[in-house]
Amino acid sequence: LNKRIILGTAQFGSLYGVANKNKASISKKDCIKILNFCKKNKIRHIETARNYNNSEKKLGESGIHNFNIITKIPKLNLRLSNFKIAKQIKNY
Repeated sequence: LNKRIILGTAQFGSLYGVANKNKASISKKDCIKILNFCKKNKIRHIETARNYNNSEKKLGESGIHNFNIITKIPKLNLRLSNFKIAKQIKNY
């Protein structure tokens, strides 16, 4: 298990980095190729965020099995009780 490499997925759903030059996000076909490469090379961590537009949707449609998902959430009001913070995350 390769714990030192994490696949960032901003380009999967938004115009970011290399995808910005092409004026299009990475295709679903390329997404599948990248995930297969990661599986083959034992890269099991994926970083994503809701504000990466459709990256989470595209990952889900591409067969994202046996990966550890690291996602970002919006800023939380830490003055709230644990119950209310959990509710904020669930509603996110």
